[in-house]
Amino acid sequence: MPKVKKTDLFDLIQRMSKSEKRRFKLHAQTSNGDEKLFVQLFDVIEKMSTFDESQILKKLPRLKKSQLPNMKAHLLKHLLINLRHLHIPSKLDIEIRDLMDFARVYYSKGMYRPALQTLDKAKKIAQAHEMNTAYFNCVEFEKKIESQHITGSMHQKAEDLSTKVEQALLQVNYNNQLSNLALRLYGNYLKHSHVKDKHEAEDLKKRFESALPDVSFDALDFYGKLYYLQCHVWYCFSAQDFANYFRYAMRWVNHYEAHPVMIKMETAMYLKGYHNMLNAYFTHNKYSKFADAYKRFDDFKIKYESELDINCQQLVENIEWIHGVNRFFLNADFTEGAKYIDYLVKEKNHSIREWNLHRRLTIYYKIACIYFVNGRFEDAIEYLNIICNTVYPAFRDDLQCFARILNLICHYDLGNLVLLKYQVKSVYRFLWKLEEMQGVQLAVFDFLRKIPNMKEHQLEKAFKNLMQKLKKIRGNKYERRAFLYLDIIAWLTSKLERKNLMVVMKEQLKSSKTFRER
Repeated sequence: MPKVKKTDLFDLIQRMSKSEKRRFKLHAQTSNGDEKLFVQLFDVIEKMSTFDESQILKKLPRLKKSQLPNMKAHLLKHLLINLRHLHIPSKLDIEIRDLMDFARVYYSKGMYRPALQTLDKAKKIAQAHEMNTAYFNCVEFEKKIESQHITGSMHQKAEDLSTKVEQALLQVNYNNQLSNLALRLYGNYLKHSHVKDKHEAEDLKKRFESALPDVSFDALDFYGKLYYLQCHVWYCFSAQDFANYFRYAMRWVNHYEAHPVMIKMETAMYLKGYHNMLNAYFTHNKYSKFADAYKRFDDFKIKYESELDINCQQLVENIEWIHGVNRFFLNADFTEGAKYIDYLVKEKNHSIREWNLHRRLTIYYKIACIYFVNGRFEDAIEYLNIICNTVYPAFRDDLQCFARILNLICHYDLGNLVLLKYQVKSVYRFLWKLEEMQGVQLAVFDFLRKIPNMKEHQLEKAFKNLMQKLKKIRGNKYERRAFLYLDIIAWLTSKLERKNLMVVMKEQLKSSKTFRER
C-alpha cells in the first residue's frame, strides 16, 4: 500500500455517507482482535473536525507513533475495498472488472468452461452499454482461454473472436482519438481562452480538422458520439463560433436523453453537457429557453439528489452557482442577484473550496460583476482581489485581465483616484507581460490611465470618445465576447446620462429584441 497523505484518509472518512459508515462497521465486526485497532482509529478520525495525529495517539494509547502510518494505510485499504463492494450494483465498470477477475480465478485453476461463461456475462453487460474498451479486454482474455480450450468449432470460434476484437479495437481507437482531442481543446481553451483574431481562428481550425478522425458520427458507439460532440463543443466555443457551440451543446444533452439509461451510468458527463447547454443559452441571450432548461436541471437535481455521488454533487453545485447567477444577468434583475449571491456566500461558500481553479476564477468574477452593478464596490473589490492576488498557472488570461480592469473601475467609482494611479501601473505591467491587450482592454485601460490627471470638464468628452471606440470595436466578432464579461458601454451611458447603472442595463434589456420575444 503506498504511503497515505495525511489528509487523504481524513477526507475520505468525512465524505462517507451514514450508510457507508454503518456498512463498514458491520463488516469490521468480523475482524480479529489485532484488526480492531484500525476500527478504533476510524472512530477517532470520524469525530475529528481537523486531522491531528497527536490527538489520535492520545486517544489510542495502544497505538505507537511508529505504527500509525501502517495502521492508516491498513484502514484506508479496508475502506476502499468496502466502498468498492458497496457500489458494485450501481457501477457497471466495477461489476465487469469483478467478473473478469472471477474468470481469471477459474482460468488459473484450469477451469476453462466456467471462465468463458463468466466472461460471457461481462461481455453482455459491456455490449449492452456500448462499453467497447471493457468489451475489448473481455474478448482479448477470451482469446487467451480459447487457445487452451480446444473444441470442434475452434476454427469458426477463432474467426468470430478475431472479427469481434477488430471491431471493438476500431471503436476503442476512435474513442481514444476523440477523447484525446477533446482534452487538448479544453487545455488549449484554459491556456489561451477564445481566439482573438482571424489568424488564430484559422490556425485552431486547421489543427482541429487535422486531428479529427475520419469517421461518420453514426458509425461511432455511445462514447464515441459523446466525445465527438464534446470535441465540437470545445472547438466552437474556443473559436467563438457560438451558433455551432449552441447546436453541439444541445446535441450533447439530447444524445443522453435518447439513451436515458446512460444518464444514471455517466451522470457527471451528462451534467457537464447540461452546463454547456445552459452556457450556450446564456451566450445567445435566450432568457426564456435558459429558464426552461434551468428548471429541468432543478427537477433532475431534486429527483436524483439522494443517488448522486460527491463528484456529481459538486457538479450540481457548480451549475447552481454559475448559472444561478447567470439568470440575473439575462433578466437584468441585479437586486435579486445580489440577494442570491449573499445567500450562497453565507450558506454554501465552503463548497467553492472544492472546485477546480477554473470554476473558482469564473464564479468570483461573476460575483464581483453582480456586486459592481449594485454599487457594492467594496464587495466587488474583495472578490476581484482574490483573482488578482492569487498565483495562477497560465490560463484564462482574459478573465484575469478583465478582473483587473473592473478593479480599476470600482476604485474610480469610489473616488480612489490616488490609488487608481498606483493600480494602473500594476495592471499595465501585468497586461504587458501577458500580451493580452485586445481592442476592448486597450481602449478601456487607456481611458482609465488618463482619468487621474483629467479635470472635471474633460470627463464627459473622454466618456463619449471611449463609447464611440467601443461601439466600433463591438462590430468585430472576435471582440464581442468581451461585452459578456462586463457591459462597459452601459457603464459609460450611466455616467453620461447620470443614471444608476442598474437602471441603464434594465432599459437596454427592455429595448432589445431578446427581451420582447421573452
